[in-house]
Amino acid sequence: MNGAARWNDLAPRLTSAVVMLAVGGGALALGGLWLRVLLALVCGAMIWELIGLFAPQQGRRALWLATGTATAFFVATWLPVGAAAFIMMGTVGALYKGLPVSDAVFPAYGALVSAGAMGIFVLYIQAGLSPVIWLISLVIITDLAGYFAGRLLGGPKFWASISPNKTWSGTVAGWFGAGCVGGVFVIQLEGVHWVIIPLSILLAAVSQFGDIFESHLKRRAGVKDSSALIPGHGGFLDRFDGMIA
Repeated sequence: MNGAARWNDLAPRLTSAVVMLAVGGGALALGGLWLRVLLALVCGAMIWELIGLFAPQQGRRALWLATGTATAFFVATWLPVGAAAFIMMGTVGALYKGLPVSDAVFPAYGALVSAGAMGIFVLYIQAGLSPVIWLISLVIITDLAGYFAGRLLGGPKFWASISPNKTWSGTVAGWFGAGCVGGVFVIQLEGVHWVIIPLSILLAAVSQFGDIFESHLKRRAGVKDSSALIPGHGGFLDRFDGMIA
């Protein structure tokens, strides 16, 4: 890959990233209804893309099912955690039963999508803004460090049969970047224990395996991106697979 081709997706990636940070940061700052609406929309978009991977012929029906999932998520955010989990698991089960999909990975990953989105909301409600910013920051830095180190340094592939673009240099750079995020929080916030640094590195690895697993699903479906909703990034699953994990 020549130099120009190597970076041909950088401009749309950066533009989309700025928009996502602005929208997401605004929703986190405002909280309440705005955060509920944003998370519901993102959850619905990811379910729509997931249906596209497992049942690509559903078309408009997939859109209606995704809208139903987003609505169920929005309602669930007003309920206790146990009731919210019951509603979301029931919604995922109904999706599985209502679609021509026999693969058990579909409801499992659908449940993971719902749990990931709800987990962000619960973390925000119960622990405040700082832990959410920490979690989002370490996933973003892991991805950015992996992107630039992989493009600049190249080297051996991490798991070529599943994710041919992932390199060991990018993987290790992601761990280092996440550790730095943990270090910043230790320095800047009073009462944050140093154990957050190895925890950040561990969660970086978890987010990378979330990315790899979603890549596996795309290869099974024979597609490059889960959708084209986010220029330069692909779809919402492509962007938030690490966050889900």
